[in-house]
Formats: sequence, C-alpha cells, structure tokens
Amino acid sequence: MLRRVLGADFFRFGKYKSKDANLGAGKNVQANLQMSVSDMESDIFKAVKAYLDNDSAPYAIALDGEWGVGKTHLVKSAVGQVFDAFSFLYVSLYGLSTIVEIESAILAAVSKLGEYDAGVLSNFLNANPELADGVRIGGLGYAVQFGLRKWRKRELDRAKSLTICFDDLERWRGDLGVCLGYINGLAEHEGAKCIVIGDLSKISDEQVPELQRARSKILRYVYKVSHKPDSLLEIALEVASIKDASTRSFVENQLSERVARIASFLQQIECQNIRLIADSLKLYAEVVAHNLDIFEESSEHALEFFEITLASIKLVQLKSSDDFYLRTLRSYDDRGSYSIMKVLGYHGDEGREDLLTDIEKLLLEKIFFRSDEIQVAPILKLALDGFYCPSDFSDSFSSWKSPEPYEYYIDTFKFWNLSDEESNDIFGKVISDLFVNKKIKNPEILLRISGRLTSDIKRGVVDLEFEKTKTRLRALFDSLYDSDEMEYVKEVGSSLFPDRYEFCQDLVAYVRKKNSEYLINKERVLSESVWSKISQNPSDCLELLDPQEGRPIFALYSEPKEVILALESLSNSDLFELTRWMGSRLDSPIGKPAVQEEKKAALTIADILDEKYMNVFSVRASHMKQISRILRNQSTSYDT
Repeated sequence: MLRRVLGADFFRFGKYKSKDANLGAGKNVQANLQMSVSDMESDIFKAVKAYLDNDSAPYAIALDGEWGVGKTHLVKSAVGQVFDAFSFLYVSLYGLSTIVEIESAILAAVSKLGEYDAGVLSNFLNANPELADGVRIGGLGYAVQFGLRKWRKRELDRAKSLTICFDDLERWRGDLGVCLGYINGLAEHEGAKCIVIGDLSKISDEQVPELQRARSKILRYVYKVSHKPDSLLEIALEVASIKDASTRSFVENQLSERVARIASFLQQIECQNIRLIADSLKLYAEVVAHNLDIFEESSEHALEFFEITLASIKLVQLKSSDDFYLRTLRSYDDRGSYSIMKVLGYHGDEGREDLLTDIEKLLLEKIFFRSDEIQVAPILKLALDGFYCPSDFSDSFSSWKSPEPYEYYIDTFKFWNLSDEESNDIFGKVISDLFVNKKIKNPEILLRISGRLTSDIKRGVVDLEFEKTKTRLRALFDSLYDSDEMEYVKEVGSSLFPDRYEFCQDLVAYVRKKNSEYLINKERVLSESVWSKISQNPSDCLELLDPQEGRPIFALYSEPKEVILALESLSNSDLFELTRWMGSRLDSPIGKPAVQEEKKAALTIADILDEKYMNVFSVRASHMKQISRILRNQSTSYDT
C-alpha cells in the first residue's frame, strides 16, 4: 500500500498546511473559504464530504469552473482543513500527456511535501532498497508504479484514506481518454478518492467525446463552482491580503458601502474570477496607500478609480494575446477617448476581423467614458505592468474634488440608499443646476440625468409631469447646442445600456442627431480657424497642428483653397516637417481614425496639389507631392 511504501511522513505532510506555497494561501483565505461552506458553496462542500465519506464510491468527482474562480483554493484549503481526516495529494496535469508523466508528477508532488521535513523521499527509497535501482533506470514513473503495486497488495480499506486532486484538466495535452482512464483505475480498482479540477468549457472539441463518455462512468458527479458577486468581493479581499491597516480599513469600508454597485458591475462584465478581482484590489490598494488622504476626501472618484482599475485588468486579460491592442492601450495619453475607442474596435468600423464582444465594449465604456478628473493612462499602465510606480501618478489627483449633486443622482445604488431628506436636497440641487443655472453642459451626462429623471417620474420618486419634463429637457439641449455652450463630446447615448434610457428613447435619438450636426459645425469652425492661423503664422504650423492630431482637419474646410493657401505659405523646412507629422499620424492611435474619417474629402486637396505640382521638379514640389501621396493613399511610400 502507498501508506507503507511512501511512509507515514507522506500522509502527515499530505494534509493541507498553510505555510506550504504549493497548497494554498494563508489563514485568512482558509477562514474565508470555510465561511463559504455555510454560504453559497455549502452544497458543493456537502457533496465533497459525502464522496469522501462513502466507503463504496468507485468513481471520481469533478469541480468545474473558469480560471480564477477558486476551484483549487476550494479543494486545497477547504478539503485539507475541513476534512483533515483525509490525506491529500495535489497533482497538476498542466502540459502532461502520458501516464508516465502523471506518475512522475505524483512522485514529484510527494518529494515537495518534504520541503518542511527533509527526507520524505529518501525515507521512501531507504524503506525499499530494491526500488533505488529501478528509479535510476526507469525514472520517477517507475517509482510510482512500484508504489502502486505495493498498494494493490494491501487491503482496500487502508487505501480509502488517500485523496488525490488532479488539477488543470483542460491543460492536459495528451489523449483525454488515457488520462481519465488512469484516474478511473485509481478510483475503481485501487479505492482512491480522486477529485478532478478544471474548466470543462475549455476542453478541445476533439476531446469532448471522451469527456462525455467519462461523465457517465468515471466523473460520476460534476459540480459547477460559482459565487454570488458580493461573496466574490469578500473572498477576493482576503486573497488580496492588504497589509497596511489604514488602507485595508478604507477599502473594506468602501466595498461594504458600495457592494450593490460593484456587484452589479461584476455581473455586467460576467466576472467570476477571484484572482482577477484580488489583483485589482491589491493594485488599487497600492495606489490608495500612497494617496490615502485624497481618496478619503473623494469617495466617488475613489470608487470610479477602482472600477476603472478592475475593468482595465479584465480587458488586458481578455486581450493578452493581441499585441496591437496592448500597445495601443499603453500609448494612450488621456487625449482623444473617442479616437482610441475607434482604433480599438468599439465602433466596429476599423476593418478588424476580431470584432469586440459586448463585454469588451462595456469594459471600454467603463475605462474611457469616465469623469474628466480621472486620468486613465496611469491606470492602464498599472494594469499592463502589474505594479505601482509612484511617478506614474504624480499629477493624477490634483483635479479631484467633491462630487457634484448630479453624480449622486445618476448613481442609482447610492441615491436610493439616502434618506428622504438627503435625496430631496440632492434632487433640488440637480434641477437647479439643470434648468436654472444651466451648469451641466456635457451631453452624455445630460442624457444620463434625463434617463434617471424620466424613470423616477414613472417610478413615483418625484412629483413632475412626464411629458412637460421631456419638453423642458429637449428645450435645454436646443439652448445649449444653439448657443454653442455644449461640451464637445463625440459619442452620446450608448446603445449598450438601453434600460438607462427606457422612458426617453425619443429624446436620445433627437440628441444623437443634434450632437452629430453640432460636431460637424464645430469641427469645421475649428479647422477653418487652424488653416487661417497657419496662413497668418506659417512658422507656428506644427504647434498649431499638434493638438489637432485626432481631428479630420483635411476634411473640414469651407473651400479647399483655404488648405492650399496654408500649405503654400510654409517654407520648405516647414513642409518637410509637416510630411513627417502626417506620416506619424497614420499609425497613431489618436490620428489613425481621423485619417480614415477625412479620406474622401482629403482627395480633393490631393487632386489640387497633383494638378499644380505633378510636373514640377524641385524640393518644394517634392514636399507637395508627398503630402498628396499621404492624403490619397494613407501611406508614405513613393511607390503607392
């Protein structure tokens, strides 16, 4: 039997010990996972315990769930602690493909158990001198086979105390039938308790038939591991293990106060990954620890900062194999949110084959449709690098201020938790800021407020006339657009949140059209001003153009001659620098969408330049020809 062959030390160290890095996290995680036994995972714990208690269970069981959901913690921590009468051996199937490799992994796992008591493996060999030569000739796999032969000679009831956990089933690289057949042999013929862990949705298509056959005999019961969003936060907080007491207290209080909002966000992005949430909390806590006073004074911005951090880490994980995506995220400098979202495929018009999922679009919205006070670039770097660098956040919080009344109002969870007195006070301020002071001039925020206001009227929260209020809101939009006071925002009324505008869809459609017309006029005026300024001050050309990188400036003119006159006012040196600027704009995350947007109108400029300079040969003419090539072909190549 393995007990005799491997020695008593194997069984003593086979039980879970928190100090062993291979067998789980610290005591806090153990306590939290044990707490979950009486919570949403209670049925799974009962099932596992019933399996281990069953004297005649000639089969294996499986825990199924996505990566990071806590399956391995569940087994290592909970089984090893709660059911400590059972010995426990952990084996990862990651990258393995043969039975010999499985057996080698088993013995390797046994040898690791000796890290805290040197000699387990040597005692094993010393107790069986006839095995030493076999190990030298046949390797570790031979040793395990030898142990199994010894095991078979002993009574089965002595083997029932052994539990073997086979993790990472989806990462097995060999024939799945061979792997599961071996596990079946341990369970059916040797009386071992075998628990298989994996994300069964990731099993390859060709291996699915073997998995289906195994479900009927080998893996008799498969339990899906999942968590309620609020429990996810509790477990992830323990896994994050925030060391600074003040920081931990702040984060815990923030989570407890806003658990409904964060849980709702986790559901929206379908996040069950404990590791990902814990990583987000840990990195967020690092930033908080260095800026605690600021975060304590600006709780709304602090919460939004955490949500953006979580969304960024989730997006980086989803796009981890897309180098272009990661480079684009890293290059973002908090300018041109609309432009970078277009490059990243949010609008679906960049010709990329890998269209974004709704989840990925939600993540992009959370990251880039944020408060102006939140700087996203350092958060993206935090998510990409995985560590906190103080210099990245040196000027990130200077603009943080107390939340505006409307920020409380459009936050459903927070507003509905206020007392009637507090909510009435905030609502009064919002109405005043809307219609009296006209303080709010961002069209997206105005639509968010419109959605909440019309919904609250229907719900019976406020005593206002529905149609009259919608008429007032439309008049407000008209007033701000017509007076040129509305802020410049390219994307309004996101279609990903239809419930947000359930009772004002007609207003949303009206504002989208109005905003589009407003942007066209605004772009034309701004661009005309730029070309006029270049004509008046040619030496300031690049200084004037740099801020316009993300705008389709070669398409926005009243007459093409305005652009031609500006170009012809430049010196050869300025023209050469302009061609370099235009070339760099072709691949820039900010400039590329604008280049595509201006393409059709820019052909008119290219045609005029070709007509004037195609048959002229000089340095100046060559610069004009190069400008034409770039406008016509979106390329700096002379051969296009």
